[in-house]
Amino acid sequence: MRARRAASSRTRTLAPFRTRNRYDPVRTGRGNCAQAALSCGAAMGDFGFLQGHSLVVYSSSGCPDCARLEHWMRHSGVQAQTVLIDEEPDAADKLERETGMQAVPFILVDGKSWVRGYHREQRSGLDEATLLAELRAAISS
Repeated sequence: MRARRAASSRTRTLAPFRTRNRYDPVRTGRGNCAQAALSCGAAMGDFGFLQGHSLVVYSSSGCPDCARLEHWMRHSGVQAQTVLIDEEPDAADKLERETGMQAVPFILVDGKSWVRGYHREQRSGLDEATLLAELRAAISS
């Protein structure tokens, strides 16, 4: 009896540990705004400055940063066209040629200015205030 208990307690301590990152709604692009580290557009304020401007998101399937940006845009009510670079090879060439980067997501504003859709310096990977400031700057230039 005693050997059985020791074996079962050892099994419990050696059981695989599930990390939070695998099920993190921000990292996986799943979940709702309450679960995500990003705030919804209603919490941040007005997105009216984006009206009348063309936003094209260059993205890739299976990209966690792209899913995070898509989640933010959907819940903020920001309208944008999406171009998947893994489905349109010319889009990947255009992105690299014009930005000098091989990274996604990027947002093309009014067909002339590029804004990054990720912020590696931020723990969450996307900072709403930084993104909005960069979009404002792209629109005013």
